[in-house]
Amino acid sequence: MDRHGLSGPELARLKRLGKTRQVSAFQAALSHWRPSRTLGDRLRDASLAFTGDLNLGRRILVELLEGDFLFAVCLWVAVFLIAAVTASTAQVPLQVRYAVGLTALAYLYLYAELSRLGAIPSREAILTVADASVAVVIYLLCAPYAGYAQMLLFFASARMVARFRDLRALPAGLLIALPVLVRKPGPPVALVLEAFGLLVLMLTVEHLLDLVARARREAGRQASRAMLSSAVARSLDPEALVGQLVTLAPGLLPGCAWGFWLREESTGDFRPERWYGLPSGERPVHAFTPGLRQDRSQAVAIVGPMPGTSSGSRTLIQPMVSDGEAIGLITVSGGVEIDDPAVLGLLRPLAEESALALSRLQALGDERRRLEAMEIANRLAGIAAASGRDAESALSALRPALSDALRCDSLHLEWIEGDQLRLLVPHRDPLFSTAPARLPLAGTRSSEAVEGRALREPVAGRRPEDVVLATAAIRHVAVAPLFAGGRLCTLQAGRREPRAFTASELSLLQLVAERLGLVLAAAGLGAATGAGPRPEREVAA
Repeated sequence: MDRHGLSGPELARLKRLGKTRQVSAFQAALSHWRPSRTLGDRLRDASLAFTGDLNLGRRILVELLEGDFLFAVCLWVAVFLIAAVTASTAQVPLQVRYAVGLTALAYLYLYAELSRLGAIPSREAILTVADASVAVVIYLLCAPYAGYAQMLLFFASARMVARFRDLRALPAGLLIALPVLVRKPGPPVALVLEAFGLLVLMLTVEHLLDLVARARREAGRQASRAMLSSAVARSLDPEALVGQLVTLAPGLLPGCAWGFWLREESTGDFRPERWYGLPSGERPVHAFTPGLRQDRSQAVAIVGPMPGTSSGSRTLIQPMVSDGEAIGLITVSGGVEIDDPAVLGLLRPLAEESALALSRLQALGDERRRLEAMEIANRLAGIAAASGRDAESALSALRPALSDALRCDSLHLEWIEGDQLRLLVPHRDPLFSTAPARLPLAGTRSSEAVEGRALREPVAGRRPEDVVLATAAIRHVAVAPLFAGGRLCTLQAGRREPRAFTASELSLLQLVAERLGLVLAAAGLGAATGAGPRPEREVAA
């Protein structure tokens, strides 16, 4: 250890180092220090706690007022308390004490027996008569000795109103107290005021119960609305969307009949997809086209049941609108509650969200079907290319696979030669034995399709070829233009079922026609466009 003392510069350096460390420790402690809670913070916390307790009390009060249990407890407590006080008072005559006690015991026995028996006919009416009778009897017995026994009449009237929740219960509640008030000594004004107070009490109870019921319904509607919005947003296809609607939407208006309709693309009519709340054995009409307002998003009310059913006296029709066009309908059938403006406030947002989700799902579905159609068309083009070097062989090879894809019964080609059509019908096709070899071009579907526009129409007798199609029982036709090496042609598919071709099926037919045209052009059209003589009817071998 160095025995020499510190020099002056070293001592000064050590002093500066000590001061720096003290300052650093003080600053570190100061950085971690926080001021204590102020009075404003404490008042704010107390306000939040009081608000939470108040909301909890409101919820408890709503639960108590939901049924008639609270008013039943009030009446029971009043009956047995007054009976116990009267029976234990020595100044009351013995006969009165026995009568009051036996009345209270009979009242208790009646409730116990009815609770044990469970649901029996007229149970509510029996209990109401028992409440009124016990209240009047005990009041008449105890009134000379206990003036507060008059409260029994008020509790019995409130119990009656809470049990039936009908304004018609008010006169019955007044009748409970009327005989007692008439026999009570005093000026008529006092009797009128007591009757008025009883009426105000019953009206207040009725109003409170109505407010509780409305709050319950509104809370249920908001919960159903939130669940419905979430379910609509999570739907993966239109069928699942409509399924979620028919499952959750009736919670918005219980007791009403609901119907959900989607527009048919081919006809423009609305067809029912799902429904709820209809009588057993009933279903909506097969197709429905309502008269909508100029603003398509506005609801329309009609006087009458849901079309095709007997449910409801009024029906509210709320369109589901996307890009200014109605793509679906929501119909609600019921009574006078349909005219409530709050119903419109529920249906219109629901229809808007459903329309957005439905249009999105339809767009995704169209894209998916387009990709599937392209895959099918490419596969069919490969079949046609491998089948041979003429249109007859290509069409014969295409017909089984394309019939399965389009669910059609007939498939043929119509070549345009001047002002004539030359039909190329495969073997075993429904048109094989009935179609002529040639048809005039004017007015036919081919004359319009060769302009680049695909068609899907019902066979209604308005076209020259409809006679031929109707003979083969063809009810719907889809036509796609086909261009092969500069030659004009149309590929036509027919269906015997009453179901029209959809837009996706027409798109598939167009893709197949496009690729078939490329195959025929690459093959030089083969025998289909050869210069040699043709037989009277074109037949694909």
